[in-house]
Amino acid sequence: MESDEWKLLIRCVYLPYEDGYAFSAELSLVESLIGNNLDDNSESLIGNNLDCHVAICGDFNVDFSRNWLHTELLSSFCDNMNVRPVCGHPKCTIDYTFNFDMSRFNVLDHFLLSGVLYEKCVQTAYVDHAVDNLSDHDPILLHLDLDVQYVGFAAKVHTPRASWKKASDLDLSNYRSALSRNLANLHFQTEVLTCHDMNCNNSHHFSVITDYVKGITDACVNACKSAIPFTALKQQEGRIAGWSEYVQLLREKSLF
Repeated sequence: MESDEWKLLIRCVYLPYEDGYAFSAELSLVESLIGNNLDDNSESLIGNNLDCHVAICGDFNVDFSRNWLHTELLSSFCDNMNVRPVCGHPKCTIDYTFNFDMSRFNVLDHFLLSGVLYEKCVQTAYVDHAVDNLSDHDPILLHLDLDVQYVGFAAKVHTPRASWKKASDLDLSNYRSALSRNLANLHFQTEVLTCHDMNCNNSHHFSVITDYVKGITDACVNACKSAIPFTALKQQEGRIAGWSEYVQLLREKSLF
C-alpha cells in the first residue's frame, strides 16, 4: 500500500502449531523471504523496500504469554525483523483470538509492526467475538493513523550484521581462535563459586557475575567482528523476493 507520502508493506503469514520442527523451519523461511538482514545475494521484501513501513500479520500459533520454545523463537524473529507485537501495545484490547472448546483461550493471531507504526500510529487493536463465527479463531482488527508527520518517507539506515552463512571455513577457524584468546584473558574470582547461599544478596558477588557475563559477551562479539564477514547494503535492483526460487522455473517452462 502506498500514497504520495508513505509506503506500507503488509505480509500475511501462517505458522504451524507449536508441535515438532515444522514451526522453526517455516519461521526461518519467512525470515529469509521478508527479512532485513541483507547480504550481497539476498532477496528479501524488506531489503528491497527499505522506504516502507512494515506490518506482518496472521496466525502465528504462538501465545507470547506462554513460556514455550517457539515463543522464544518468535520473539527472536521480532528482534531480528525490528518489529513488535501489537498484543503488547497499551491500546490493544485483545483478550483471546483462539479457543479450544470454549475451555482454553489463547492469543495466537498477531499484528507485528515496525517501530514508527507501533510507537506512533496504533489507534485501536481489538478482536471481534462474533457469535455466528464458526471458526475456533476470531478475527483481529487494527486501526492505524497514518499521519504523514509520522510515516512520511525517510531514508533507511543500514546496520551491518554478521553474515554467518557467508563465513568460510577459514573465517570460522579464525573466529574460534580469536574467541579462545579473548576468553583466556577473562578472570573470574573463584570466591564467588564457593558461595552456596541460594538467596545470596551480596552486591559484590552480583557485580562479579555481571562483569563476567559481560566479558563473555564482549569476547564473542569482538571475535565475530574480527573474523566473520558482515552484510553490506546492496544496490536496489528491483528484484522480487522468491522469484528465482519459486517462479522463474515455471515461467521458463510456460514459454514456447
